[in-house]
Amino acid sequence: MLFTIDARLDQRPCSLTVYHSMSGRAVMRLQEPELKEMLEAGDICMQELTSSDSQTLHNLAWELLLFQSAAHTRHSSLSSFEA
Repeated sequence: MLFTIDARLDQRPCSLTVYHSMSGRAVMRLQEPELKEMLEAGDICMQELTSSDSQTLHNLAWELLLFQSAAHTRHSSLSSFEA
């Protein structure tokens, strides 16, 4: 698997980090407010986070990275539009 998901949902503040498995580098971090929002919206499903199926976790990691990319692109577009 290319990514590893470290979801610390039982700690306060809760967080989720996606690591590149080969380098060990964190490629995405969600802190409590954003993580809670995504869980409440159904963007992240607890069943997926607790799955032991590598394909499910792989797909979840890619979806999270796409969400982050889309949010960054949307924010960048709005910033440049306002200028």
